[in-house]
Amino acid sequence: MANRLKSGMIGISSRKDPIGVGFVISDHLAITCDHVVRSVKIEDPAQKFPFFFPFDHGSKNVLSGRIILQDPEADIAIIEISDPLPSGVTKLSIINQTELWGHKFRAFGFPRGYPDGVWADGELRDQNAAQLLQIIDVKNVGYSVCQGFSGGPVWDDNLTSVVGMITAVDKIQDHRSAFCVPAGMLLRVISKVIPLYKPNNDTSSNLELTVHSQAATNILNQVLTLFSESPVFPSECRLAKEKIDSLWSNHITAIFLILNKSTNLSKDLLVMRETLRASIDSIHIEISDLLKRLDSFEGIALVDGAQTDKLRRNIRSQILDIKSHLPNIE
Repeated sequence: MANRLKSGMIGISSRKDPIGVGFVISDHLAITCDHVVRSVKIEDPAQKFPFFFPFDHGSKNVLSGRIILQDPEADIAIIEISDPLPSGVTKLSIINQTELWGHKFRAFGFPRGYPDGVWADGELRDQNAAQLLQIIDVKNVGYSVCQGFSGGPVWDDNLTSVVGMITAVDKIQDHRSAFCVPAGMLLRVISKVIPLYKPNNDTSSNLELTVHSQAATNILNQVLTLFSESPVFPSECRLAKEKIDSLWSNHITAIFLILNKSTNLSKDLLVMRETLRASIDSIHIEISDLLKRLDSFEGIALVDGAQTDKLRRNIRSQILDIKSHLPNIE
């Protein structure tokens, strides 16, 4: 797995020295931090953006690309790769998981004075109030994530996938901690450019499936929240129905097409499919609980007595309609 990570990372230099990292996400795309891209001194806007592979299979030739998306708020930039990728390059899978506390991670970067880079490792924690994933070094010796690691993938040894991208380090060096853009945010930004690249092989199918699965899971969780809160109004049921319709038309159909035509989906993407199935199962459970509350007049917004039965029938009809539209992920 370490070789897989090595072959998917890129280095980014300003003048002579490497200043940050990035990683390949498809045959055409790589991703890094927006602040790393802005640190590269490119005077001519038409000039290609340079990068290299630090473990580049025998040479350190500089490749080129162009920046096709910059999101300063999320600190994400996406590079369209212009040159053919060297033989052996691996496209790294991004997986979105919420329960990461205690997972072991590894990362690679270029601290000042180390042009060949160093490795750091530690443990994952949780997202802070700014929705940045915290990582810490749990040992007192060796390298920790510091300046020069920005844009690098946070590799979860438990999940054998990327779960974030390093964006900032703690200002107090003794804390030996850093912060990352979480996988969910990476996937949301990637989804803005994915339509430019139609899947023509299993690798690009993996990436597109990741994006659609994450979007579908987010919608299902929003519907779950609507059903979990009390009281439930007809307008909320209509909103849930709209979300389900959007889920089906925008994401589930695409997922089915990708699953049907792809023959070599990675283990990480199969895990994504399991996550999607689990979310759908949760919705079914919440629907059953809501229907029980409807029958006992609990958890709904009641109106005048003469209208109560009509209201209940209206909500029940909408809920059953939603249930009939939920996809069945085999």
